[in-house]
Amino acid sequence: MSEVYAYQEEKEKIQNELKNIMAQENSELAGKGATKEDVEKEISRRLQDGINDEYLVNGAILGCTSATWEDFPLSDGKAVKIDGKDEKQNKGEPTEYLRVLENPMYTNDFCHANVTDTRQEWNILPFPCNCKEAASRAQEEIIKTNKVDCQSHGVCKYLMNLEEEWENIDFKTPYAEFPDGKMYSWLEEAQAVSTLDRIPLYKKTGITMTSILFCRHGGFIYPITSGQTILFNEWEAFAKKNYFTARQCLALFEIMNYFESNPELRQGTAIFVFEGLATPFSEDGKEWNGINTYHPNGQFGAILITTEDGVPKYAVMKASTLPDNMEKTATICEGIYEVKDGAHSAERGFEGYAALWLNNNDNILAYNSITNNDYARLIHFHMAGIVRSDDPLKPYSAGCITIPMKDYLKFGVQVGFINSKEAENVRDLWEKYDVTQYVDAKKEINYNTFKEDFNGYMVIDRQFYNDTKGYLKFNGPKGVE
Repeated sequence: MSEVYAYQEEKEKIQNELKNIMAQENSELAGKGATKEDVEKEISRRLQDGINDEYLVNGAILGCTSATWEDFPLSDGKAVKIDGKDEKQNKGEPTEYLRVLENPMYTNDFCHANVTDTRQEWNILPFPCNCKEAASRAQEEIIKTNKVDCQSHGVCKYLMNLEEEWENIDFKTPYAEFPDGKMYSWLEEAQAVSTLDRIPLYKKTGITMTSILFCRHGGFIYPITSGQTILFNEWEAFAKKNYFTARQCLALFEIMNYFESNPELRQGTAIFVFEGLATPFSEDGKEWNGINTYHPNGQFGAILITTEDGVPKYAVMKASTLPDNMEKTATICEGIYEVKDGAHSAERGFEGYAALWLNNNDNILAYNSITNNDYARLIHFHMAGIVRSDDPLKPYSAGCITIPMKDYLKFGVQVGFINSKEAENVRDLWEKYDVTQYVDAKKEINYNTFKEDFNGYMVIDRQFYNDTKGYLKFNGPKGVE
């Protein structure tokens, strides 16, 4: 009971501090002791004047008082250090988006948020950082087990424990109510265009720029922007056009996060590959190229989204950032890589076919690297061949990024590294190939004939991938050749 009491006391303290901060910003109240009535009168005035009554909508940017880029200390004296910590610190404080796609459009074509929009992994993803609050012994063990994931995304995802509702400071002016959709887990894999029509609707109290959400692990989440200055209509239309599932829509918010922290991705072409968000494998999905020991749900567990000057343009619903054999074959680490046109799979009498090179074929940090030095090189984006379940020591892809053959020609033309005019000459033939004809198919798009000059970025993201068997681990001295 004492812990519960202390927690409620801390909440009330923070609420009162927020009220006083708002009141003290008023010159008439500054410098004198403001009574509770003074504070509430001032807050009501501000609401009437439209100063702080902007309601939060889909896409609001959130901060957390316990979010930090600093190292997370463990009881054994070790610590979890965020990869790229210094660079991330220079770009600002950790933030996340508020996602309320399940709520119907209301005023001004916005999906309004309300007090019950607190579902973890849906409305609010864990912040991509560490936490200022210490972990329990049990939590520490989970963090240690998922060390690689924590280095990439922070420990927040293993500590976050949100309250059921946002807190609205008790103003005299009543809050508006908005239609609210309750998102159920069984709807997440349904296509967004149908999912949103199946969610039961209620009326719930809205939340504003002065609302806060407490995390039981410590600290509270607060709005930085309301989201009303960013329209997601174009992105929502893109998701419906490509038949995204409700869960796959989360990738669109993550792309926005990348744009905020890496402005260079807004210019030109950027290819985002999110491992763990592919449409679930089905037995009749032969285009998945089969399954093997390491990929029981199908070889292609990722989705791929391409943007042009910050606008979503093209999606491939089946892609992979993982090799056939995840114990013996290099898997490049998450990150942002420069990509350029280049030839793949050269052999005697054949210069290779039109593809993309990551990091200009130079070294990239990798797990399970073949040479045991935690590097991979000659990493390309290319089409997938046959899954080598018969001989996983000889995979078709030793760490490269791939999509199915059936999608490859169209994708290359859409993104711009395959010449569209030349592609017209083989389009009909290409659609007849299956995975057993991989060798024949690649020779139809030889590099020297079909290449198109290309420069852009590729983002590899595995925050939605569940590495339950711990395949993603370094097997050599990290960063040493």
